[in-house]
Amino acid sequence: MDMALARVIFVHVHGLRDTCTKITRAMIGAMPLSLKRLLLPSVLALTLMLVPARMVFAGGVHAHSAQADCQGRDTLSTATTAIESAPRKADGYLCRAQVYLSANDFAQAIADYTQAIRFSPRNAFAYRQRGALYFSIGQTAQALADFSRAIRWAPREPAAYLSRATLYFLQKQYGLSARDASRVIRLDKANAEAYRVRGLAYREQDRYDDALADFTHSLQLNPAQSLAYANRARLYALRSQFDLSITDWDAAISLNPNETDYYAYRGQAHAELKHYAAAIADLTLVIARKPPAMDAVRLRGEMYAFNDQYALAIADLSRYIGIGSGDVYAYFVRGYAHSRLGHRDQAISDLKLVLSLTGDPDLKQRVQEELSRLGS
Repeated sequence: MDMALARVIFVHVHGLRDTCTKITRAMIGAMPLSLKRLLLPSVLALTLMLVPARMVFAGGVHAHSAQADCQGRDTLSTATTAIESAPRKADGYLCRAQVYLSANDFAQAIADYTQAIRFSPRNAFAYRQRGALYFSIGQTAQALADFSRAIRWAPREPAAYLSRATLYFLQKQYGLSARDASRVIRLDKANAEAYRVRGLAYREQDRYDDALADFTHSLQLNPAQSLAYANRARLYALRSQFDLSITDWDAAISLNPNETDYYAYRGQAHAELKHYAAAIADLTLVIARKPPAMDAVRLRGEMYAFNDQYALAIADLSRYIGIGSGDVYAYFVRGYAHSRLGHRDQAISDLKLVLSLTGDPDLKQRVQEELSRLGS
């Protein structure tokens, strides 16, 4: 059972704040579970990779290596004065865009990056920054175009390739995503995030061995990545290697104990291995942190039943059934728990309902066996 615990896209601006938009949340929410979960924010690749506010990139063919000092132009008034004194130079607009970013004014920042591009049309940095801003407001076509322009004018700079790789991933263009991530790796063999992004693309292409190699290499380069452990843990689960999955979830949680979703996935892995008490502990934490967490309630109810804690199982499964889920297996497990507590009428009621609803021959057989046990 996968937990539908969606993740949002974070836009990190100069390390000062994390901002997410309704549009990007909707984009993630619309994805299949395999994409939205543990991609996690590989979307950090679409981060606004800003240099410190006093230093931004200037125009020219080699925009990625030339710098303009924004010292003295790092407020709205001083940056505007710089623009007024040299209205056809890109540097003032770049500095003011930085100020607008710090104020979360994305529209004005986009406008200033556009002006910078007007006067410095080969400015790779401005294209990359504007592309990340376009992405943050859901204009993915414009974002993709800007990342591609940044690559055109700075083909040996890895940042735009990594941003485009992540955007391709979100668009389910996994081959293109892996290709761009590979380009980053050729340019920067120590780029742990590029290996992680390529691993995600390989995973979605069912290239599990390649994905595993990339996640492992990413962790070798940077063992402090909770996300890489989480990605590899999810891959191990897809391969039914639940013991290895749990080991990686343990590592991810030790690095980021506040990430509730990690406990949800570890609880699922424990459930697969019939570690009922451990699964219950993880799921209880999820329910406490993210109520109502009804999927976790359901799975905990099943774990209680299989751990012979029948009254607790009935309480959780009744709570889950009460939301009108129509989950026949939840009725079966509740009927099983009632049966074990000697609640014959309640057990028969649940089991007969399952029998009338399910088309699963294995489940029907289990129901028949339980009804026979009850003498019905």
